[in-house]
Amino acid sequence: MQNSRKRTLPSWLSWLFVVIFLAHFSAIFIHQFGKNTLPSLIVEVADRYASPWFYQNYEMFAPEPHTQINKFVYRVKSHGEWSTWKDPVYPHLQDLWSNRFGNGGDMYRIIGGIADKLYEGQHLIGFLEAPTQAQWFSLPGFLVAERFVLGQSPFATDPSLEVFQVGVLTEVHRMTEAGELRVVYVFQAYPEKVVEQ
Repeated sequence: MQNSRKRTLPSWLSWLFVVIFLAHFSAIFIHQFGKNTLPSLIVEVADRYASPWFYQNYEMFAPEPHTQINKFVYRVKSHGEWSTWKDPVYPHLQDLWSNRFGNGGDMYRIIGGIADKLYEGQHLIGFLEAPTQAQWFSLPGFLVAERFVLGQSPFATDPSLEVFQVGVLTEVHRMTEAGELRVVYVFQAYPEKVVEQ
């Protein structure tokens, strides 16, 4: 009769699995419940781990799920010619996909916030009979978008920058009676603004 040897995992490998398991669920727990009780550095590390892959905002259980996505876009006029409409969030999404602990996720949320403020501004200005350019340019969403275009965009250092324009592109999702998904795009542009040199 031969002795049969049982193969077992090395003890260090078993402990590694346990540590990974505990670290993962600790990060998820901190992300969900630790914002007000734990130091901000620990919460930030847990958020950067949990948010891209394991984030759950429970909208899928809401009676009225999220049906639209707002996107901030802009264009500039330089040397007498308009650029195409630019989407400033996409490079930050690529950064987020390649480096989960970089600042791509932060910039994605900031630029998404600008888009939402521009969308809200469009509705607010709609209540005015004949809005002036001063009223358009005093909206909070426009002010933040202007700061981004003139301070953070690739055109910020262009000395020949003459005019810029911002807008919000809204992707609206609706279900038909037959259960088919319909997507409608609504573009709302703000007035052009001359850059003061």
